[in-house]
Amino acid sequence: MKRAALVLIGLVVGAGLALGILCLSGQDAADKLLFGCCGDEAAAQENSQSEALLLAYDAAETLRDGDFEALAELVHPKLGLVVTPFSTVNLSSDRWFTAEETAALGRDTKSYIWGVDPVTGNVIELPAAEFFAKYIYDHEYASASVAGINTVVQQGNALENVASVFPDAVFVDLHEPGQDGNWSTLRFVFEESEGDLRLVALIHSAYTV
Repeated sequence: MKRAALVLIGLVVGAGLALGILCLSGQDAADKLLFGCCGDEAAAQENSQSEALLLAYDAAETLRDGDFEALAELVHPKLGLVVTPFSTVNLSSDRWFTAEETAALGRDTKSYIWGVDPVTGNVIELPAAEFFAKYIYDHEYASASVAGINTVVQQGNALENVASVFPDAVFVDLHEPGQDGNWSTLRFVFEESEGDLRLVALIHSAYTV
């Protein structure tokens, strides 16, 4: 499930920002995302980042469609999937699902505790499908105009600890700037499995007062 086309208004890679419009189409998309590669190591790193970007948009489409079976195909077979509606990852309390469990989330009517809503102060207790719609895929990230690779596009008051919790990962921010500062980001974290990148975490980050 590869995107036939990607159109990005801004692409953030590491500490740099590529401005303008990048139109990426077909199988050449990954190659066109290479920025100044020099040497095998740099090329491998850029290819990994390109793959992660494409996979992030693929995963966003599965979330948009509520297709948890398709999402499960992207999940790491050994590490599973960590899901958190907050910027700060806490592996001891955040929800974790195997790929098999992820595939069944759309049919799962059981309510889970996902944390405490930072705005209302209420405990978030919802079935997975409702939770994902309200707290994870709360904007059109599948057509996000700004994407960041291995960099946090925008940060609020909460600790952004993705790099320390997942030191071997590649992560992609799909970012919606919003209006009046009400920005929102959905972060996709990937680690290798038998030579391919697989999804290990979904992290939602947003502006809070």
